[in-house]
Amino acid sequence: MVKSKSDQSPETIRSILKSKINPMEKKVGIESLKSLRDGRVLIEVGSAAEMNLLSTNIKAKCGEVLEVNLPTLRKTRLIILIFPQDQSRILRRTY
Repeated sequence: MVKSKSDQSPETIRSILKSKINPMEKKVGIESLKSLRDGRVLIEVGSAAEMNLLSTNIKAKCGEVLEVNLPTLRKTRLIILIFPQDQSRILRRTY
């Protein structure tokens, strides 16, 4: 996700990206550019390696105007603290 440092519109961010970044140079396939409601632009690429390459390229060429955020997945865990010893009672209640 790309965000402007000075509250510019998503259309302006797109034009900056299109003028300064050439994905064919770095052999990065950009699948789509989506404008989000909060003023950010979502860039979809094919793989994580392409995402890292594109983000370093954007930081190098447009770092003074744009800010790049790479989304990370959360590692969620579910812990069941109280579980009844007799599971047959649970089955009788549900049927």
